Amino acid sequence: MESNDSKSTVPTEETKRIEGFSIAELQAELSRRRQIENAPLSQLESLKPAEEKEKCYFLRTIPLEVRNQIYGYLLTSDILASSNSIYQLPLSYGLYPNILYTGRQVYEEASAVLYGGKNTFIIDCQIERKAASPLFRSSSATNINNYTWYIRLRYQDLPLLAAIKKVKSWKLIIGTAQEMSELPSTTSFIYFCRAICDARPASLLIEIIPKGLQFSYNYLEDSSLKGYYHPVQKVLEPLKMLRNVAKLEFGVVKGDELPLYEGATTPNAPSIDHNYLCPHLEAKFKSLVEGDSKVVHLWKLYDNLLAYAQAFERSPVFQDAMKSEYGEARRRLNPSHSLARDPDREYPWKKKGLFKYGQVFHTVEDMLEHASFASETGDKKNFKAARQAVLEYLEPQYLRMLAASAAVAEFIKAEKRHGGLFQADLQAADCALHRSEEFGEAFILLQDYNESLKRDLTRETRIEIAIRHLEWEQAYAADDRKFILERLGGLVESRRSVDNLLFIRYFKHCVDYFDLQYLSVREARKAVFADDPVGKILPLGKCFDDWAQPWRCDQHVNWTVNEPDLGPWGNPNRDAMSEASYESDWTSDSIDFSDEDMSDNSDSDDEFGDE
Repeated sequence: MESNDSKSTVPTEETKRIEGFSIAELQAELSRRRQIENAPLSQLESLKPAEEKEKCYFLRTIPLEVRNQIYGYLLTSDILASSNSIYQLPLSYGLYPNILYTGRQVYEEASAVLYGGKNTFIIDCQIERKAASPLFRSSSATNINNYTWYIRLRYQDLPLLAAIKKVKSWKLIIGTAQEMSELPSTTSFIYFCRAICDARPASLLIEIIPKGLQFSYNYLEDSSLKGYYHPVQKVLEPLKMLRNVAKLEFGVVKGDELPLYEGATTPNAPSIDHNYLCPHLEAKFKSLVEGDSKVVHLWKLYDNLLAYAQAFERSPVFQDAMKSEYGEARRRLNPSHSLARDPDREYPWKKKGLFKYGQVFHTVEDMLEHASFASETGDKKNFKAARQAVLEYLEPQYLRMLAASAAVAEFIKAEKRHGGLFQADLQAADCALHRSEEFGEAFILLQDYNESLKRDLTRETRIEIAIRHLEWEQAYAADDRKFILERLGGLVESRRSVDNLLFIRYFKHCVDYFDLQYLSVREARKAVFADDPVGKILPLGKCFDDWAQPWRCDQHVNWTVNEPDLGPWGNPNRDAMSEASYESDWTSDSIDFSDEDMSDNSDSDDEFGDE
């Protein structure tokens, strides 16, 4: 018998095949076999989650401390704190922000360096309606007398800019000249403070422009107010909305930081007043801004109230008209504050739609303007009174909307089951029979739902609508509810089986469409008091849960599933059963409801009835 060793020495077919190979052929064969052996490992590697795969070379091999130094070389510059970053051309900050686009982790690490304390960003808020900062850099430029103005941002957009909330160190330039602002504080300064009030920056340097300077170009055609200035403490009022700022400082703008003014390079001229803030007021501002005392931002409360009122309006035109620009309500309710020299800033009486036409406003729009005025002036008492008036006016419509929505929901629940109008697997064959009564009821419910979503109109507004009916129709031209309801009305009268399925589809679309407005009202209602002090508000005399009603199901109808059968003898699998098999459960021999079985318990009927 041969040993195992002798067997192993017998050449195999594979061995015979490679005996005549050259060295190059043997290397190629070895490489091929390695690829075959490593193929399963490659497949397993591809199945690993993304976070377990090998990171890029930069993140894997370089420590975070070294990466931060690299980010510092690429993303830090002293020019960001200088007015040259705003007014000098060409703009060259010496930064390489493209590294922010290389990946999520690199963006998080690099943005912390760019917006962190190593960079101080300058922002110029001396102009009434626009702020300038290198943070607002864009591709389009406007050059005025060799000064660039293309990095200005409208004051309404300041709170919307995400980057402004990330900056940790600010240098702000502000002036006191009445030529620049009718009110003591410019709207750009006010909205800048609103934008950073929740950001908690590490440092904020306020530099005030000296008095006595003149513009180096004809910026203002009317110089009748030249030489008049607002008190410094009034100009700095918006700082009162800030808290938890680590470091607040005050200073005076240096001459080389004022390229728009003449005489700025001679700061010792007798005509120049450095506009210093007295030490007592400076200490009060620092104590307030650097402290953590509670503050109620009335402008946030106004925004919540405005969103709730806008949810009741279907037309985007009239929704936008509800909102008052900063100072707009002041010019209507307190005309003495309007600028006679600036006709564009007079109240746009005929530009606000039918609800704000003429001297008599709709109740909601009128009280919203009172609330806006009170939020600008910090008048808490008048703001609460105006908000109460708006909520009281809208409450009856909200209750009608709630009742109409509940009626539609109950009807849908009753019909969204096997054999109903809205069963999940509805086919054309299931709609062969015209169910006039159910169609008529569905149509009436939709009409009631639609009427509940329309705003209540005052007598004065109805008169304006009658006079300017074409404008009213144009404002709601994009709303196709009227067309859908007219189409549904025609399908109710139709007796064709093909129209039955069409009616159901139109009904579902109409309910989803109406629910969009209803759910937006519900969402805005829950947020009306989101920024009020906790425990201080009883809306319309109710507790907050009664007001917000968080137990309500604020979701769209799910038409893809049937409602469960929760009856006493219901079968949870009824939806999957045919009608014949469902009836067979009641006639099965295994269930016996004879009188003899029921006679032993005389109270069973009463108990079942109570249940």
